[in-house]
Amino acid sequence: MVGVAVGVASIIYIKSVTGAPAFAKSSGIPLRWRPLIPAGLLILLSPIFPHLLGPGLASVDLALTGQLGIALVLALIALKIIATSACVGFGLFGGIFAPALFLGAMVGSVVDLSLVSLGVDSPHSFAMLGAASCIAAVIGAPLASIIMVFEITGSYEWTVLAMLSVVTTSQISRAFVGRSLFDRQLALRGIQVRDDQQPR
Repeated sequence: MVGVAVGVASIIYIKSVTGAPAFAKSSGIPLRWRPLIPAGLLILLSPIFPHLLGPGLASVDLALTGQLGIALVLALIALKIIATSACVGFGLFGGIFAPALFLGAMVGSVVDLSLVSLGVDSPHSFAMLGAASCIAAVIGAPLASIIMVFEITGSYEWTVLAMLSVVTTSQISRAFVGRSLFDRQLALRGIQVRDDQQPR
C-alpha cells in the first residue's frame, strides 16, 4: 500500500519538477526576476506552513513520531510538490533529495495516521518506508534506500517491508517517468539514457 501510494506521489513529483523549467521559460518573466516568484510564494505560505521552509527534516521527525494531523500532512504533500517545482523551475534551487525524503515521509505518515484512526496500533514506521521508497524512485537508488532502513531500525522485518515498498514504488515510477528524476531531465534534453535491460 505504501509502495503504490509513494509511487504515484513520485510520478507527480518527478513530472512536476522536470516540467517546471519549461513552464518558467514560457512565462516570459525575465531570468533575473524569476527567483522572486518562488520566494514570494514561500513568504506567503510560511506563516501557515513553516514546514515548507528549508529541507523540512524537523517535520519529517514529527511525521515519524505521528505528531502531525492527517489534514496537515495532506496539505504538506501538495504544497511541497508545488513549492519545490516552483523553486527548481524559477531558479531558486534548493535540492531534490530532501524534498523527496519529506514527500515520502508524509505519504507514509498518511498510512500511519489512517491506521491509528481505524484503531490499529501503528508504530509510525510507515513514514520511514515512504521516505525510503520516494528516495529510491526519485534519485534511482533502491538498494541504498533499503540499507538505510536497516541501519535506522536494525530490524529484518522492517527491512523486508522496505524491500517490498521500494521495489513497488520504483517499478511504478519507472514505468511512467524512467529510472530517476535525473534520467528524465536528460531525456527531456534529448539525451538518450541506456537501459541496462536492453542489449548493448
